Amino acid sequence: MITFVRSSPKRLAWFTSLQTEEVNLRPFCPTRWTLRACSIKSVLDNLEELIVFMNEVAASDNGDAGYKAMGFATQLSKFRTFYVLKLLAKVFSHIDSVNTVIQSKKIDFHQCLSSVQMLRETVNSLRKTKSEFWADVVSSAEEHTVSPPSVPRLI
Repeated sequence: MITFVRSSPKRLAWFTSLQTEEVNLRPFCPTRWTLRACSIKSVLDNLEELIVFMNEVAASDNGDAGYKAMGFATQLSKFRTFYVLKLLAKVFSHIDSVNTVIQSKKIDFHQCLSSVQMLRETVNSLRKTKSEFWADVVSSAEEHTVSPPSVPRLI
């Protein structure tokens, strides 16, 4: 989705004109974990603008770009997508700090081990606070144009 917006100068200028704050969309890098958190946070920060932008592109373009934009808008409007983005942003933000420590030039094995152990404890503590996280995501979803949570239909 970020590549879709950034790959066309016309779409990028169009999206920039819709932004209320100057929070750029960060590209998703498959090889660097630190850029993943920034990328996900940039999508969350621009969620409203992205939904509006994708709907406008879908309405104005009858080609492949329009169909892609409609699919992106549909997915961004779902609670499930919003929940996963919030969860990934929370987890990757903790991973970022450990990743930075591990990649430093002056680190020894014990510092690396203690950083990874601290990450493990942090992730375990996140598991214990899942009900608070759920409540936070539900209240955040109400502020955005995201559908309310629902139980999926059984097939």
